[in-house]
Amino acid sequence: MLIPQYHSRPWNVFFRSQSALFLFYPIEALPPAPGEPSSKLVRLAKALSDASRLRILQFVSSGARSFKDIVRYTGLTKATVHYHMVLLRAAGLIRVETNLKKHGDMYSLRRSALAELPSQLDSFIG
Repeated sequence: MLIPQYHSRPWNVFFRSQSALFLFYPIEALPPAPGEPSSKLVRLAKALSDASRLRILQFVSSGARSFKDIVRYTGLTKATVHYHMVLLRAAGLIRVETNLKKHGDMYSLRRSALAELPSQLDSFIG
């Protein structure tokens, strides 16, 4: 069962019962105020404004990578990589593949989110 939710953005939260899987997925609840950029555009711009996050995007662009792979590649602490991954996921730049039987998500680049940047900027700037 798919259930839209606002509170746990950007995470998908799931709960498995004996007969069903409940997936809570993030949504935008409120439109931006007149003259203000959308929260989606702000998250995307913020995600792209850091050299470490850009390096992570470059690393995951060639294929799915584990969290440990990203930590090793960047040389950053787990906490710092986690912080960057939250921002990248909130911006929609990272796709997460979760295996419910194993521990360990795989992260890859969502190229479509990058392709949306020019049109979002143009729409806001006018």
